[in-house]
This record gives sequence, C-alpha cells and structure tokens, in this order.
Amino acid sequence: MPSPAVYCTGGAARTRRLRLGPMGYIPFLYNPLRIVEEAAVLDQVLHGRLELGLVSGILPDYFVPYKADFHSRRQVTYEAVLLLKAAFSTEGPFSFAGQFYQYGEREAVRQAATKALRAALGAVAGLRHVGLSGQGGRAHGVSAVRAAGRGSSAVP
Repeated sequence: MPSPAVYCTGGAARTRRLRLGPMGYIPFLYNPLRIVEEAAVLDQVLHGRLELGLVSGILPDYFVPYKADFHSRRQVTYEAVLLLKAAFSTEGPFSFAGQFYQYGEREAVRQAATKALRAALGAVAGLRHVGLSGQGGRAHGVSAVRAAGRGSSAVP
C-alpha cells in the first residue's frame, strides 16, 4: 500500500468504533521514525483505534527502486519494532542504537499517542508476545499494537 496513513484516515472518516490499521508499513520503504510520528497522529485521528502493522515485504521487486537489501528484510523489520517500542515507552527525547537504525536524542511527535497505543507497545517489552510470521519466502509481518488489555499478536 503506497500511503498507509491515507488509508487509515479514510477509514477514520467513515467509522466510529472499528479498529483500523495499515497492515503494511515496510520499514525499508518507510523510515521507522516516520512510522512513529504517523502512528502517533493516526492514533489521535482514530481516537485510540489504531492497529499498527509492520511487514517485511514479499517480493524483491519492491526493494529495487529503494536500493534496499531484500535478504535482510526480516532483521530490519524486527529492529523497527524495537525502535517503535523505545520511542513509545520513553517520556521526552529518546535515542536508539541498532544495526540498521541509529538516532541520538530525538524528540518525535509521538507524545500525541493515546495511552492505549503506549500501553500496547509497552506490553511488547520482551518481544515474547510479538511473533514474526512467515516461512520460506512468504511474508514476514508483525502486529505490534493491539487494543489495550488484549496484548499483542502475530500477523497470520
């Protein structure tokens, strides 16, 4: 999906109770810091109904225009989940140092995120509750955010 935020905004305009989410942010195509900021804003637009999903991508063709390494997509997606957790579980500026992404003291728009989004990402603390799905060339995805109190679940 080329514009996950537009998709969610369209759904927000037409629904009041349905939880919505773009099951398709590919970290190689969307910088994780941008995902953090979009998630915070979208969660406000949706009044706490955001379901945030990251996927690693299934076709090498998606990666060619971005000169991204298709073979490291799963590790990059996993690291993006760690970055989102760090961003949403820290008050004030946060920093992150991973293999693929590094940010010094950074202030993001994430303060706008609802308590439910923060709580759901906080529940991902040990990442035992978050699963990366897919085998043998199939999609690898992760759903890091669920409604508060429901925990996290892997994308089938």
